[in-house]
Amino acid sequence: MTQYLVQRKRPWCATVILSGGLLASGAAAVSPSRPDESRTAPPAPDEGSTPEPTLLSADPILAALVVEAMASNPAIASARGSADAAGTRPPQVSALPDPVASIGLLNSGRPWPSSGADRLVEATVVQPFPFPGKLALAGKIAGLEARRQDAWVARVRLSVTAVVRRAYARLLVARENLRVVDEQRWNWIAIEEVTRARYKAGMGALLDLLRAQTEVTRVEQARFGEEARAASSQAELNRLLGRPMGTPVPETEGLAPIADRPVVLPELLKLLALGESVCPELLSANLAVDRSRAAIDLAKRSRLPDFVGTARYMQETHEASWWGGIFGVSIPLNDPRKQRQAVAEKKARLRSEEAAREDLQLRLRAATERAYGGMSVALRRADSYAHGILVQDQLAVEAAMVSYRTGSVPFVSVLEAHATQFADQRSLFELLADAVSKEASLYEFSPGDADAAPRAADSPFAPAMPASMWETPR
Repeated sequence: MTQYLVQRKRPWCATVILSGGLLASGAAAVSPSRPDESRTAPPAPDEGSTPEPTLLSADPILAALVVEAMASNPAIASARGSADAAGTRPPQVSALPDPVASIGLLNSGRPWPSSGADRLVEATVVQPFPFPGKLALAGKIAGLEARRQDAWVARVRLSVTAVVRRAYARLLVARENLRVVDEQRWNWIAIEEVTRARYKAGMGALLDLLRAQTEVTRVEQARFGEEARAASSQAELNRLLGRPMGTPVPETEGLAPIADRPVVLPELLKLLALGESVCPELLSANLAVDRSRAAIDLAKRSRLPDFVGTARYMQETHEASWWGGIFGVSIPLNDPRKQRQAVAEKKARLRSEEAAREDLQLRLRAATERAYGGMSVALRRADSYAHGILVQDQLAVEAAMVSYRTGSVPFVSVLEAHATQFADQRSLFELLADAVSKEASLYEFSPGDADAAPRAADSPFAPAMPASMWETPR
């Protein structure tokens, strides 16, 4: 297990202290005007606890959004309804067939009642009896299918949770970028005042003043883009939570807590083991294998005869009553073409389900490794920005401003230094948001569906769940 502790050294940069030996992590950069507020870091999870997403674990707004989505998302309610419906199937298929009751009349003479002297009234009840064990196996198969529907509910819940986290990460990075844009605007306004004073004193060129004014206008364009991005992410969250249009998401400290608390990444092997134990697709595949084995047993029992019992009661006019019973047995005369082929079909289905389960295990392992690697790389790159690139950017800005005031460098040097600093600050927040998104995908425990083989038509996971079902295209 690797722990990453980020400590602030200056109001405009961050430094990372690594303890452990697995992967580097990320840090966050703070812009010049942001106050350096101290926050209490939550304790790291216990060694024996189940790993959970940690990058935004201290964000109460995200926790509330996830809870609300679990209660209000219509896709979860739909999946739960399908699971409830499937849960009613086992008692239906394991019950005896309904008996058939009939009543008949035999009359002598003309074909209408009371036209003849002799008349026979007959009542019959017929009850089929499948061979012992067939109904129990049918109920077992239906019960396994109902449990597969429960696994589908778990998949929807995990996917909705991951999509909420990713949408929230996009909202946070848009808000962080808006703060950076505002700071960038005030800095350019201050630079514009410097260039105006130099121009009035005859020490600067009009072009420098115009370039500074252009950057102020350019910042407004960047604000429009980030506002649209924030609105899109907020609309996505409202959709996932079933909220009315325009419902705002409260402001939080954003991505800054990632820079102020320990970030604990579980070991990859533990995540792989956890994924195999909770992945709904894999749980469904295990149930599908059990269902196929039960279907083989049922197909073999189809070669055994079923029974039918008939009870009869007859009453003749002015004569004694009669009663009796008939016992019938079905004869599987078409066994070579029907029952044996059914057994062969179920065995082939079992081989298919076992191969599909192995394919799911491999795809889940690859998806976990990709998400884990992407998250680790994003944190490493954020670390490089936080205590490397942004430190150098700040030194370059200070040097450029000092040199410009003395007239030793042209205004374009100041322009490039400030533009690079703000671009790197935004890149840092993009990387932190990407790390949050990769972590959400990591704990989604989804094997992915890009190269998935077609599933059986009766599978709750068929066809493979498209990403567009959960996330609005951006």
